[in-house]
Amino acid sequence: MPAAKDWTLFASTFVKLGGTLQWPNGKATAAAKACGYKDPQKSASRLLQRPDVRQLINDLVQASIAKGIDQIPSANEIMLAIATIAKDDKLFPSVRLRALEDLAKYHGLFMDKIQIDTPNHVMVKGADGTVLLDVHG
Repeated sequence: MPAAKDWTLFASTFVKLGGTLQWPNGKATAAAKACGYKDPQKSASRLLQRPDVRQLINDLVQASIAKGIDQIPSANEIMLAIATIAKDDKLFPSVRLRALEDLAKYHGLFMDKIQIDTPNHVMVKGADGTVLLDVHG
């Protein structure tokens, strides 16, 4: 079993694997195993109950979030990446098609709804006289 102070290695490994106290999702056991604990499941459970370990995990998660905010791509960077994927002949056609669909949605080429901006009243009636659309501006 690792030395007592290796709980800091456990905490940092746990966070690097994507674990949080709210959603450990098996990451704690994986972290304990990576750190060399003999019984990873039992050790992970025990370590996650310690206040000092929990505090370090919270601090590491918050630092990771703060660092990650600086790395979030802008809307233009995302659109450029999608366009690059759509044009890449080396990718599977299904991947390229999905990228093209995303670009088409962004540009409003697939209309799921119609937006009417008018200060007037618009009423559309069917052939039998039933009201199909009634919009008040």
